Amino acid sequence: MMSWWSSTAGVKGMKSKPLFCKAVNNGKGWETVTLSEEEEAKIRTLHDVESIRILRTCMEDAQYLSDNPERCLRLALALFDKRCDKVYTWIQKALDVKAQAKV
Repeated sequence: MMSWWSSTAGVKGMKSKPLFCKAVNNGKGWETVTLSEEEEAKIRTLHDVESIRILRTCMEDAQYLSDNPERCLRLALALFDKRCDKVYTWIQKALDVKAQAKV
């Protein structure tokens, strides 16, 4: 099982857009699973909403830990960096789920 990131860069007349895909062996041979633009957009929207929720929680936690505004901001950003999954992780998880449905 392999996953990769590719692009249409270099293909004449096409804009560069990342393509997230995963190769899976479905028992009959290898198949490439990709997310549609709608699926990817939905994941990105859900990720944005979750990231904002996590950032708010981190800001509240940081305010509890410090009264200094500058230190509070640094703490909130550090907490956010540790707690928040990157959008790429969400996309990979969605690809895994879609690939498992194909097997």
